[in-house]
Amino acid sequence: MLQRESITLNMRNVQLQAGGSDCGVFAIAFATALANNIDPCECCFKQDAKRDHLRRCLESGKLTMFPLVKRRMPRKMVRHVDIAN
Repeated sequence: MLQRESITLNMRNVQLQAGGSDCGVFAIAFATALANNIDPCECCFKQDAKRDHLRRCLESGKLTMFPLVKRRMPRKMVRHVDIAN
C-alpha cells in the first residue's frame, strides 16, 4: 500500500523568455540576481541586451547584474501537491 504525503510548492513568477534559445542566458541572469541579493521575481531583464552583457562579463572576468527594463512586483503562487512514497 502506498502512503501519500503532501508537500507545498511555492511557485515563483519570473520573467518568461521570448523564443527558445535564451534559456541558459536567463538562468545565468537569475543566478546573478540571486548572487547580488536581488529576487529574480522582481526583475524584468532586457532580453535583447543579455547576450552582449554576458559576453562582456566573460571577457572581463567579472559577472555583473544584467540590464533591467524595470523592477516588477513578484506574485507568489502556492500549490499543494500529493506525492506517493
